[in-house]
Amino acid sequence: MVVTTEFGCKDTISKIVEVRDEFLIFIPNAFTPNGDGNNDNFRPKGLGIKTYVLSIFDRWGNLIFQSGDKGWDGTYKGNLCQDDIYVYKIIVIDNNNLKHEKTGHVSLLK
Repeated sequence: MVVTTEFGCKDTISKIVEVRDEFLIFIPNAFTPNGDGNNDNFRPKGLGIKTYVLSIFDRWGNLIFQSGDKGWDGTYKGNLCQDDIYVYKIIVIDNNNLKHEKTGHVSLLK
């Protein structure tokens, strides 16, 4: 940037502006693992997601699913879980190598 005063004096300054990839995340609050091809898996969606680890817990705090970069299909030990509310924890690494942790709940509806 160059600035000139009303008296003709000039001054300059320069700065480096870093433009980073955008990061947006959407985490659904319900899914329907009924095999119809619509909303059969629970997983985060968004922009700028490099990797993530998804953990699912039942209402008693038991870990029933954990995976990196794979959605939950609503099963535990090969059996479809009951309709209920489950707690999730998602740890995301974005394209700028920044870590984001999200927790919440998701409803499983058959």
